[in-house]
Amino acid sequence: MESRREKAAKITLRELYDKWEPTHDGTKSTMDCYRAAIKKFAPVWNLPVGEITVDDLQECMDDVPGKRTQQNMKTIIGILYKYAIPRHMAQLNMGQYLTVVGENGLGKDGLPLDVLETIRGCTGQVPYADYVVAQCYLGFRPSEFLALDVSSYDRKEKAFTGGAKTEAGRNRTVPVAAKIQPIIDRLTANKISGQVFCAEGGARMSLEMYRRRFYEVLDTCGISNPATMVNGTEFRKYTPHSARHTFATLMKGVQGADKDKLALIGHTSDAMLRHYQDTDIQDLRQIVDAM
Repeated sequence: MESRREKAAKITLRELYDKWEPTHDGTKSTMDCYRAAIKKFAPVWNLPVGEITVDDLQECMDDVPGKRTQQNMKTIIGILYKYAIPRHMAQLNMGQYLTVVGENGLGKDGLPLDVLETIRGCTGQVPYADYVVAQCYLGFRPSEFLALDVSSYDRKEKAFTGGAKTEAGRNRTVPVAAKIQPIIDRLTANKISGQVFCAEGGARMSLEMYRRRFYEVLDTCGISNPATMVNGTEFRKYTPHSARHTFATLMKGVQGADKDKLALIGHTSDAMLRHYQDTDIQDLRQIVDAM
């Protein structure tokens, strides 16, 4: 039988918020801000708090435009973890490590298209350059990208099924663009299981490892990616999440129905979801092949 501490360790972010909210005596305006902010963490709110990393939370913030909204997101996470720690639901307050776009001169930029072309020209010469290019054309968040398994790749349709556990992001289908098909063919050849984007020798690649490889690719390709130190933590202009922004930029120049573009990127905002409809894989492929 599970102990109280063991049960506490399995609580999800959404359950944590539901437990905390009745204990907080805030104004209606303040609570409305908190409720709106926590919804922005939809990609991870069904995961156990103990399994959520600071990168998972930061990815959710990076996906949301607006400095004020991001500040509210950082605030509510800090409050929730402060509540969770003495109740054995978490061990570390993740809020202190989250960065709001615009703070300390930092920003979250997509890789410019000329930079993408530079990296593409280095594939086959610079280790893992092909991973960066592939992520830019698949549009998955870094954690989603690394979670792609060979079993999630439909060889007949030449498409991946993956994404965060949200209504829009869960199990979304993303066809492989013609420009990266040779990369995917090589990475999935003769494999029946395992991570598609893995480390050397087929070992599993962690988010931290991919981040290091991402920075090495940019440095080796001669792409300026300045680092800023904030409270002992290094922040770069371009991060693995930048590839997702690049994917969105690529779609801007392509004709296609909004519902199809939203399906590809798996956006989670309420406004986006109102337009979410059934999509046809051939419509999706027309978009990615035109990028």
